[in-house]
Amino acid sequence: MTHQTCKIFLLCLILGNTLACQSDGQAEVIQKVPEAYTEHLRVEEFHSDESVQNRILNLTFQETQARLTSLLFEAESTMTFRRGEDKWEQKDNYEAAVDALGQQRIILNTPEHQVEAYLFGHTLYIGHDQGKLREKDARGLELSDWGELAYSSLAQALAPFRPKLSFSQPSPVEVGNRAALRFNLETKEATPAPAVTKLPSHGRPVRIPALWRELSQATDIQGYLTIDRDTGVILRSQITGKLEVSDREVHPTQLVVQYQSGITEIGNSQPLTKPERTSPEVRRSAPVSKPLHFFRKQLKKQADENPKEDQKG
Repeated sequence: MTHQTCKIFLLCLILGNTLACQSDGQAEVIQKVPEAYTEHLRVEEFHSDESVQNRILNLTFQETQARLTSLLFEAESTMTFRRGEDKWEQKDNYEAAVDALGQQRIILNTPEHQVEAYLFGHTLYIGHDQGKLREKDARGLELSDWGELAYSSLAQALAPFRPKLSFSQPSPVEVGNRAALRFNLETKEATPAPAVTKLPSHGRPVRIPALWRELSQATDIQGYLTIDRDTGVILRSQITGKLEVSDREVHPTQLVVQYQSGITEIGNSQPLTKPERTSPEVRRSAPVSKPLHFFRKQLKKQADENPKEDQKG
């Protein structure tokens, strides 16, 4: 490889990296909201159409943000296990907030740990338990996954009660000056699913469900869901359900699920505030840059050949 060839190769590398960075920047600017986020959801058919139920119950945190612009989601979940005279209880709290600028705050609080994360532009602040929040570059980190973990807690609370879960006829209500429909939770006799006659030729691996979910039977559920008429977002929820886990014949395990959630600060123009107690993430010093290190053998070879060519001349 001659010296001129090295120059051309390096120029191609620099030009390729520059074009790639420009295309990435343009992709971030040109990014559009998916059409599904603007789809009108038939809230009035929520109690009778299973496809509408699945669509509304499984709205993602990103889609909810796009539909409401800004919001504060708060939820509390309590699970109580009883087996004879023994009792275990776990309480979890979830919070997911996003403002009109796309800045986010996620707080997950369990009996063992607490995770707190903030996203402001390309800067991520994250803290574990009671320690200081660390400040780091957010590129390549998906904070929306954590927001989804908090926001999907409602669908997770209802999952053990399906397919026995049903909804009453809607009644019009108003939540924070927004027109909404309230659906009361009810139980019904589960219809047997049709037998599978043909298995797919190709499929992806599926995680084995927890054993208690397979052995559990819903015995009772009470509560309601309040759904926004315009956006199809669940604004309020309150659930109290009972399950019996057939893990043994005498004194089987009883599970009581209590859950409540609410969305406030819809369309609020006030931005989120940055956390105060932060510290930059410790980073190692970057090694000294050697752009031509890859061509060291070729350069040494050329340096040895050039004096011989000069002597011939």
